[in-house]
Amino acid sequence: MNRDTYYSTSVFDMTDGIYVTIPETDKYVTIQVVDENHETQLMTYGPGRHKLTAKTDHAFVIVRALDDATRRNIKAEASSAKPFAVKNWDMESFAKVEEAGNLDFSDGYDQSKAFGNKESGQTTYMNYVGVAGGWGGAMVEDNIYQTSAYMSPEGCYEMTFADPEAVYFWSATVYNGDGYMFNDVANISSEMNPVKNADGTYTIRFGCDGQPNNIPIREGNTTGKFNVLMRHYGPSEMVSNGEEGYNATKLIKRIE
Repeated sequence: MNRDTYYSTSVFDMTDGIYVTIPETDKYVTIQVVDENHETQLMTYGPGRHKLTAKTDHAFVIVRALDDATRRNIKAEASSAKPFAVKNWDMESFAKVEEAGNLDFSDGYDQSKAFGNKESGQTTYMNYVGVAGGWGGAMVEDNIYQTSAYMSPEGCYEMTFADPEAVYFWSATVYNGDGYMFNDVANISSEMNPVKNADGTYTIRFGCDGQPNNIPIREGNTTGKFNVLMRHYGPSEMVSNGEEGYNATKLIKRIE
């Protein structure tokens, strides 16, 4: 999860599809469907009455909105209401499998094969890695995620990068070694008006107390490591094509 947008979520019986109505807004708002097999689809954008379908009986529907009032005034219509039965997982083995997948996620993975569907090229293994490291991730056509390696929280780090020119906005979020946020201040996004450098680039800092655009990496982190995830909402061609300099997580440097 992240704090880039407000969220509204629910599990629906998808028999014959459902309708979700988003109120009028000129700000970013999307709908994403994630089914029981962690297959997803291209997002639906903007206000209006939208029909949603899924391959499985039930699906998790995610609304991301920059405007809090938008996600508080959503209307959902379903033709069936079969209860969703949560499986009784063995949590000890679950935690071990999750940890292993999260390590692979942070070491580098193929987003196009992790977040998508069988028709788009999703593979079984990358689906598992995506579930462990970033359940509910979007397809590369909608959002692109860039993940750093794990680093020690003992230090001050900087990440200086050119404006990635996202269609909607970009963000950087810090996670602990278990893949979770750990501090009330966990992210910086272009929607938060971060301080720009004189040449138009941005410098995001991690663990550099008292400096501009800083995200804490020690307070609340009990895992002994952290990493950074960049999100591009509506990625530019430079980001989508992997052009040099447009993966900011590869530009992180320890300053002290």
